[in-house]
Amino acid sequence: MDISAKNCQRPNIFSQFFKAGIMESENPMKCLESLQGDMAIVTYEDAKRAEEASPGHYEILCDGNKRSSLADLPNFHKCSMGQIPTRMIVACKDMKQVDRDDAMFALMSASEFFMKNPHIFRMFGQYSGEMNNVLFTEFFEEFH
Repeated sequence: MDISAKNCQRPNIFSQFFKAGIMESENPMKCLESLQGDMAIVTYEDAKRAEEASPGHYEILCDGNKRSSLADLPNFHKCSMGQIPTRMIVACKDMKQVDRDDAMFALMSASEFFMKNPHIFRMFGQYSGEMNNVLFTEFFEEFH
């Protein structure tokens, strides 16, 4: 799923992001490639293909205001905010620091809030209600 400043104004990004009707991008990397989004949550495989197609164009966002090149993808565990390589947060390398900070803070805040309130929205695991979509698989437990 991509978060684009063109689609959601920053003060409303989370209310819009989790609002019913927000479309999930079929290919988040294509969204980044076309410059329609600044950040995407992608699979390990998609990140690997993106690095092969456009070496040095994207970076992995890391905790503590760090970044890592997608070329270092095999060592994702040193940087990725996830605990396994199913999804990672990838951003255009030219994304402004303040935008990276906003995105990371929003995701970490949402993680903390929704882990305590899964009746509102499930970020992690398998959804047992009518909806079958979650942002991260049951193997991903939290951002760190």
